[in-house]
Amino acid sequence: MGNICRSQKDHIQEIIDRDVHNWRECVLDSKMTTKIPSNNPGTKLSDYTDIEYLSKGHFGKVYKVRSKLDDKIYCMKSLNKNAINHDEEFKNLAAEKEILSTIDHPNITKMYSSFQTKNRLYFVMDLVSGGELFYHLKQKKKFDEETTCFYAAQIVLAVEHLHKKNILYRDLKPENILLDENGNAVLIDFGLAKLGMTNNKTTKTVCGTPEYIAPEIIEGRPYDKSADWWSLGVLIYEMLTGKHPFKTKSNDVYSMYKRICEIPVKMRPELSSEAKSLINGLLTIKNFNRLGYSDLGAEEIKFHDFFKSIDWDLLEAGELHFPAVTSFIKNEVSIDKSFEGKFKRMEKNNAHRRDNPVEELLAELSDDEIEAIDGVDLDKIKRIKTVSMKRNRTQKAPTYRYFDNFDFARAGRDNKS
Repeated sequence: MGNICRSQKDHIQEIIDRDVHNWRECVLDSKMTTKIPSNNPGTKLSDYTDIEYLSKGHFGKVYKVRSKLDDKIYCMKSLNKNAINHDEEFKNLAAEKEILSTIDHPNITKMYSSFQTKNRLYFVMDLVSGGELFYHLKQKKKFDEETTCFYAAQIVLAVEHLHKKNILYRDLKPENILLDENGNAVLIDFGLAKLGMTNNKTTKTVCGTPEYIAPEIIEGRPYDKSADWWSLGVLIYEMLTGKHPFKTKSNDVYSMYKRICEIPVKMRPELSSEAKSLINGLLTIKNFNRLGYSDLGAEEIKFHDFFKSIDWDLLEAGELHFPAVTSFIKNEVSIDKSFEGKFKRMEKNNAHRRDNPVEELLAELSDDEIEAIDGVDLDKIKRIKTVSMKRNRTQKAPTYRYFDNFDFARAGRDNKS
């Protein structure tokens, strides 16, 4: 493969700039109908009690709550409507809600309910309390092959399920994988995912996390679902060695991209022959030669010798566990570790604030204008916000009253009109 040209370098710099600003410019073309599960734990804020603040994210806060209806513990995301101002933010939010409310898989987090008050949107989801895979990898430095095989196998099942639903994930990394209380891997964060990716479909949107992005994405070429398998290869290498396969000593992103696009991964001598073979197959620069590219898809990966100890049927049924991991989770990780990487990184930027997050949430219960609805019309919120801000540019909180369910198919079409 030839050198990256100047125009490609400029193109890469754009990616770097977006990553620095934590900006994700991905569009999810969604035509799926949102289906909230029948075992809905509550469609209004007053359906929840024992509210405990966990952490702060980009658009709002995250709480641990208990449903009064089924007495179960959930994670509740509270999103400030006024903080969601750009089309890309609405689309990424729409993407995550659409997928999480329609996908049902043990290794993918699930949304159970969505509703709103005057000022906020609420998403009620699984509380995955074992911490980020990133956290555990950081603590352990690296995993042995048995541990890596177990986690990688569960991730394969999650990505395979998404691909069968014609969903390209596009952001596979240890920060987006949580462990539940039993040590099982759970995939989260679908803000970059794309629907409608059939077997022969490609897309060209440049997005992802630099360390895990496939070479065809960096070069601006059309790419398909095999880009997810490249990211899996990077992740497996990282779990086994504690190192990133393409990072340079200078940590220069452009140099790393150049290595991703041109230089085959250098294998460490301590890796088994099976691990080397799997990583080489996944980190193949030409995607049409990559493991998982063929019509067999994930099956091609599952049959690899690296996974010879895995009973895939038992694993998918939730009957295959890894006791050593489970013991580590229960003994050493508190529930807050679930959010250490994804949300607590934001908290140091807000340390000067003295507001009480729990009181802030409880205050919503006394708001006379609360309208408890199972879902939110994102499109109407966008239009009302625009009108309100034009009428009074000093107004901090536009008035929201009554909204129907989300209509993501329209969310963005009206923006173009």
